[in-house]
Amino acid sequence: MSDNQELDVILLRSFLAVSETLHFTSAAQMRGVTQSTISQHINRLEQAVGASLLHRTTKQVELTPQGMQMVSFAQNIIHAQGMAMDYFRSGTLRVELRLGIAEDMVVSRFPEMLKRFRRLYPHVEVRLTVGLSRELYNLLDAGALDLICTKRKEGDERGIPLWRERLQWLGGGNFDTLVEGAVPLVLFSGNSITRVAAIAAMNKVGRAWRASFMSSNLGALVAAVRSGYGVFAQSGLLVSQEIVPVPASADLPPLPDVDFVMVGATEQLEGASRDLADLIIENIEGLAPPGSRIIAGTSPCGSEARKVTAI
Repeated sequence: MSDNQELDVILLRSFLAVSETLHFTSAAQMRGVTQSTISQHINRLEQAVGASLLHRTTKQVELTPQGMQMVSFAQNIIHAQGMAMDYFRSGTLRVELRLGIAEDMVVSRFPEMLKRFRRLYPHVEVRLTVGLSRELYNLLDAGALDLICTKRKEGDERGIPLWRERLQWLGGGNFDTLVEGAVPLVLFSGNSITRVAAIAAMNKVGRAWRASFMSSNLGALVAAVRSGYGVFAQSGLLVSQEIVPVPASADLPPLPDVDFVMVGATEQLEGASRDLADLIIENIEGLAPPGSRIIAGTSPCGSEARKVTAI
């Protein structure tokens, strides 16, 4: 690709239509043009980047490795163009909300709720950061985030309580390794809330344990548990067909309760942070896992909390 070449968005849209349908005729119908026009667009795009993006035979169309990469580039370019056009067409002042959420909340209905928030408040640009609780608190205190939704940090009473739940021992379904010997624990490598809780629970009852797998990434821990490396102490948000509660017969020690909270950069939430907080509280029963106790909008002691039941 020469320095003076540019990627035409029209060509990229035709390419994405082909990548989605893997059929030139279907792509032409999707784009409202002729099949020959689609072919011309693909040829011009391949010439522009200097690479073959599609492998074409008489029977099928396949993406080449370069074509697979181009799909991501094309989507990002078109998305960026759309954002730019929306910004200047709206005539509305854009507002940025820097939001941080805990990794385990990503597997809840939180993404659906954020999608609804963007529909209700199109002028608010949500910049999302996903991480461990301690990382989110550090970013908030450093002024890099406006609002975080995460587990309450020990000794930190800030924020609006959302729900309280008992941490659970979860595993991949094969619990034979828990019968004898040291319990294999899958742990965060950092000083996380769940790591501290798991180790403290084991030590409190004198139960032998060993760190069978450690990572700073929740996705890696989930993969390790699915693969049978051991068990971990986590929120009920992670329960699925592949990640299930450890049976009582394993006789693992009880784990503590944790509170999920919203904490803002200022004591009183304002503007977009307040709007998002209101929407979260409105939809809290759809976000909290079964068995948890909703404490959003209740007294500090949670005496009016209500339990979430499985649907």
